[in-house]
Amino acid sequence: GAKIVRVRTSLEMHEAALAHWPSHDAAICAAAVADFRPAQRESGKIAASREMRTLELVPNPDILGELCGSRHAGRLGEGGQKVVGFALETTGLERGSQKLSKKGADLAVCNDPLADPTTGGFGKDRTWAWIGPAGQNPSGEWMPKSELARRILSSLEAL
Repeated sequence: GAKIVRVRTSLEMHEAALAHWPSHDAAICAAAVADFRPAQRESGKIAASREMRTLELVPNPDILGELCGSRHAGRLGEGGQKVVGFALETTGLERGSQKLSKKGADLAVCNDPLADPTTGGFGKDRTWAWIGPAGQNPSGEWMPKSELARRILSSLEAL
């Protein structure tokens, strides 16, 4: 029953997320959208040149923050729409939990893919992660990524 909405850019993802949000009960914001994008979009390849020394970047929209800020009662009743936010952190999971709390996420998933690259992380089936109410002090643990997915859905259902 899932509907796939294909996007190619962060701005397209922003537009699609906001367009579909009103008719859903929950958002699991797991996509790693870049914080910045090039200020100028080119239609083709930029010619190789030793003269080009800078690339101007501009901030991308904060999709998770905007979803949190535009919640309504939804079909869940008085509890309203729920938002799960992800924070990839490599210097401690606390920063991610606090950041997601400030944005208004109901549930935070914080992970460090570099905690022990031989054990888990990028390209592996395990991750060092924590899931809980945004703003709490996280305590990570190693778990299969499938277990993290199960915990996310169980925690979301319990909200």
